[in-house]
Amino acid sequence: MGSLVGGGVLATALLSGVHFELLENIGATKTALAYYAHPISTAIAGNIYLNERITTLTVVRVAVVFTGFILVKRQNVPTALSAVPSK
Repeated sequence: MGSLVGGGVLATALLSGVHFELLENIGATKTALAYYAHPISTAIAGNIYLNERITTLTVVRVAVVFTGFILVKRQNVPTALSAVPSK
C-alpha cells in the first residue's frame, strides 16, 4: 500500500509540477519531446533493476510513436532540437 501511495500519489504530484514548469519555461513542443525519453528510460531501468526483457516489439512500438510525433511536429522539431544545449 505504501508503494502505491508513494508511486502513485506523490510521484504524480511531483510530475505535475514538473510538467507545468517545463511548459512555462521551454514550451509545449520541447516538453512533448522530453516525455518521449520517459518510456525509454523506464524500459532500461526495468531491465536493469527488475530484470524485465526489452523485446523487439517494445522497441518497434517506441519507434512508431516517436516517428508519428516527429511527422506531426516536423516544422517545430528542428527548432526545439537546436535549443538543446550540447556538451
